[in-house]
Amino acid sequence: MLSAGRAASPFSGTMGAHTTAWIAHVDFIRARLVNKDVTAAVNELPGLVDHVAKVAQQLESFAKDDGTGDITADLAGTHISEPAGAKAAARAEAVQATMDRLVRAATDAVDKPIGIQAMLLQQAVGAILERLNIIPGVTREVAATEGRGEGTYRTMLRTGKRGRKREEMKKKDYQNAVFGLLDMKGILSDEQRLALIQNHLAIIGEAYPDALAKAGLSKDSPGKALTQWEKRGKDSEDPF
Repeated sequence: MLSAGRAASPFSGTMGAHTTAWIAHVDFIRARLVNKDVTAAVNELPGLVDHVAKVAQQLESFAKDDGTGDITADLAGTHISEPAGAKAAARAEAVQATMDRLVRAATDAVDKPIGIQAMLLQQAVGAILERLNIIPGVTREVAATEGRGEGTYRTMLRTGKRGRKREEMKKKDYQNAVFGLLDMKGILSDEQRLALIQNHLAIIGEAYPDALAKAGLSKDSPGKALTQWEKRGKDSEDPF
């Protein structure tokens, strides 16, 4: 199964930018599906739907900023680009309904030919990514939209090597790579900053096994990680 590009922006007039790099979200899903046959991969879909709900719950403090009231709460934090109203609610409901429908179609097709299962699997994964993308806090209008070396950081975490000489990475290198895939620029409350880094650590931990341990970080200690991120310099660029 191939994945390319990014889901449609939840904002009008701008793509916005992801707090945790989009490629990490894709790699999280990839880690759940890789080395599995099609049927086994389909069986992972309900767990990925649960993951979407957990992300929305983790970042629920961002939903309060949308001004969508009960609509946002009812949709587990779905982000919408337009003001609250019938049009916005319809779009949010459509994204949720499409994900539910395609995941159900894939899981109900266990007795179908593998080719059909594979097609439905790909459609369901695409819908899951689309749903992730419109959770408040996953994509932010104020986040940096220029490239920040995500591809380099991702390669570092996948290979354990850094630089042109492909040197073995040290603890600080792993920290720089983990934090390099996180964008927390802009005005954020303490609650939101802690939520973002806790969500980030959970995604990185599954997307790149052993990376957190080698960085001296843990998804169970987000406060400690936040302190280390602040020492790194919240608006600074990595020195490589």
